[in-house]
Amino acid sequence: MWGRVRRGVGLMWECERIENRLNVGTPDVTWAAMGVTGWIENKWVPGWPATPEGPLKIKSLTDEQRNWIKRFGRAGGRTFLLLGVGPFEYYLFDHTHIDQLGWVGKSDIRAMSLLRGSSWWTYAGKYIHWADLVAALTVPRETKACG
Repeated sequence: MWGRVRRGVGLMWECERIENRLNVGTPDVTWAAMGVTGWIENKWVPGWPATPEGPLKIKSLTDEQRNWIKRFGRAGGRTFLLLGVGPFEYYLFDHTHIDQLGWVGKSDIRAMSLLRGSSWWTYAGKYIHWADLVAALTVPRETKACG
């Protein structure tokens, strides 16, 4: 999943994979684009649940990862979760919905996502360019006081 996105975005950003065993919960990727830096946690599940609106469980999303994404997002940091479902679907979320992920079904996931993709990114059912992923990562977000 990550390789496809990294190749698609190409020269529009700089990114590095991070493996941090000392600070549990640190996202997988740090990136910089258009004068902004941030973090992305990558997750993948093999497919949708058998029940159409059953919750999509993300077993590999830990409490430490959720908390890291929320803390940095609330402080104004650009923190996202990029979720792959099956071989071709992708969903991008910011920190505001991180606690709901793993407990909601397909229609809620689609509604909460900033962008969704199927090989190429789509928004509201229309195909968009990889530059729109970079734009979604770099757009100013509402922040709350730290603490």
